[in-house]
Amino acid sequence: VDTDVGLVREQIRRERFSIAPSWQHGFSESTSMQLAYSYLDLSYENGAEQDGLTDYTMHTPSLMMMHQLSEQNLLSVSLDASYYEADDTGRKYDAYAIRSGFERSFSETISAAVSVGVRQLISEDANGNDDDDFGGLFRVEATKETETGSLAASAERKLAPSGSGSIQQSDVYQLRWRIGMSPRTNVYLNTTYLDSEQNGSSNASTSPDNSKARKYFTIQPGILRRLSETWSLDLHYRFRWQERSGNEGDSDSNGVFLAINYQPLSEFGRR
Repeated sequence: VDTDVGLVREQIRRERFSIAPSWQHGFSESTSMQLAYSYLDLSYENGAEQDGLTDYTMHTPSLMMMHQLSEQNLLSVSLDASYYEADDTGRKYDAYAIRSGFERSFSETISAAVSVGVRQLISEDANGNDDDDFGGLFRVEATKETETGSLAASAERKLAPSGSGSIQQSDVYQLRWRIGMSPRTNVYLNTTYLDSEQNGSSNASTSPDNSKARKYFTIQPGILRRLSETWSLDLHYRFRWQERSGNEGDSDSNGVFLAINYQPLSEFGRR
């Protein structure tokens, strides 16, 4: 989920460019390594600074080692580093994390995964003042597949970049349910709850509103109708609620959306 979802109460155009190459090497049938790198460049239209938003860039190299304990069990260890810089404020962040994960397939239709780790966040403001912050990271998810649909739930604590000029710690809880009513029609329900806060004494944004913790919830039931191999029709309702700390109070919104989606086939056939 986007960490900045619900951050502002009006429409502000933003441009996002990202690239994420990766390379994987197998040492044996059971042990492999993955090297990855991601780059993110995000910019807002003129006037966004009035809402406390700033352009930023972020680089994240990572290394993961994976070992297949058995056909059902997978063990992993990962290291990653993130380098974040806010263009307008001059604030910089270096984040380092190590995680250990375990995945298990209980059957052909039921699987679960858990990972835990620690992270360090080092921030520096435009005046050269430093601040260190340590904390934990985790992710737990479970998936159930059926002949006609699926059910997936996840809970995660993560660090993510924000347009408020900082790296934020967010707790994200998601539930996704889908069932096929016919070969071409699916009914689905997606829910997300996000609780985010900024870390460290020098993490506050230039905007007082965006330096505070906030909670965000959305629920979205819908119907997806596949018209062809490449075209689909998506009709859904969305309710959103947000609460900011301090005197900001809470707010909510309702909306009904109709989208026509086109996704071309790859050269290997269906996506």
